[in-house]
Amino acid sequence: MAGLFWTAGVLGALFIFIRWDGATPWRAELLFTAILTLATIASVLVASMQWWVLKDTLQQSRDALVIQQRAFMTAKEVRFEPLSLFGVEGITWLANVYWENSGNTPTKNLTIVATCVSGFEQLVDPANIPKAKKNTTFQSTTITRAVFGPKQINHAGFCPVTRLEVLLAQYGAFTHLYIYGVAIYHDVFDQSSWRLTRFCFQAGNFVVNGADNDPTMTALVVPCVVRNCTDEECGEEVQSRVAEFMARKIKLYRPFRSKLAAQPNSQAP
Repeated sequence: MAGLFWTAGVLGALFIFIRWDGATPWRAELLFTAILTLATIASVLVASMQWWVLKDTLQQSRDALVIQQRAFMTAKEVRFEPLSLFGVEGITWLANVYWENSGNTPTKNLTIVATCVSGFEQLVDPANIPKAKKNTTFQSTTITRAVFGPKQINHAGFCPVTRLEVLLAQYGAFTHLYIYGVAIYHDVFDQSSWRLTRFCFQAGNFVVNGADNDPTMTALVVPCVVRNCTDEECGEEVQSRVAEFMARKIKLYRPFRSKLAAQPNSQAP
């Protein structure tokens, strides 16, 4: 469209130049120079507009490609698996959180923090237990470092569930198990800012079935009404706390490096 306007303008100017009666040579030369200058400026403007449109299109294509390819961690479900104790399976169970990396690239520096809260009281937010209910709840935390490849599904983070809780549930003492936490990681495209996925599941109504040598456990598992978000959805305050936590963690667990005595003729900077 811009090219058509430019062509029409040039033709119109040439028409005026040809039809101009009594034009002296110097006036004709001046008019021709003005037309050439305007045409050059128009060409530069059109080229600049095309460049900016192309640049914006390329940036949008790159952003879409990064979003499609980068790692993205999602807490999919909780599965109950028996733990062998003294050769007997089913005395203690592990409630394993299963994750999926739905991206086409692996995670970098992945840390998963899972906290378990169990008790007889239902909680609105398992991370903020009322003082009156703290004596009737049990808490534990696991920290797992892992690497999830493209499209990989695996478990990371767990909570113990004992057969006692199952028996209590069968006798009407409804027990609640909350599993919540966060996955913190980088993707291969950006290792300067932390990505995060917060998760929270509530489980109850535990039932053990199957044979003694191959027991199975089922439970009612639903997402909590709080603590389920990803990246920017979690808010700046949560992102800031995650960054501070990882800074302390990296400093605390930094591998020990022995200090070598300085050599008199050392060439090291």
